[in-house]
Amino acid sequence: MIADPTVGTGDVDLERLYRDEIRKLAASIRVDRRLKTPDFTATKRGRFCGSEVSIDGKLSPARCLTQLGFRTRACSLGMAATAIVAQNAPGCALADIEALRDLVQDRLAGKDRPPPDAWRQLRLFDAARPVVGLHASILLPFDALIDGFKSVADR
Repeated sequence: MIADPTVGTGDVDLERLYRDEIRKLAASIRVDRRLKTPDFTATKRGRFCGSEVSIDGKLSPARCLTQLGFRTRACSLGMAATAIVAQNAPGCALADIEALRDLVQDRLAGKDRPPPDAWRQLRLFDAARPVVGLHASILLPFDALIDGFKSVADR
């Protein structure tokens, strides 16, 4: 059973948190897009809400992401984060994704580090700062992608 992420949200502006941009991003990836022959597949599950994100990846010889597939069974925030990753991660290396994950985590913790212009939609998650239980869902696609990159490096 998936927990209700709004429980204990106190003064959080849920309208701002689940605004139209978040809902549109989430809706854009409701249909799974898996890769037929990925170099890796990695799945991460959120402990709080049970959200799950699987990422398939193809890497170039230089270890940059060339293709990305996904399967999401997540809350709107996890799905929106996956959509942003799916749109922007191709062309990135492991270090890029790790830096972006750190940036998202810092922003959720209240640090106003600006995201790179291509990733500006990450600012949408600033409204989730007070709801710590949702942070893991937002980070799921980054964590899955990092695990996938590392699984190829370990081979």
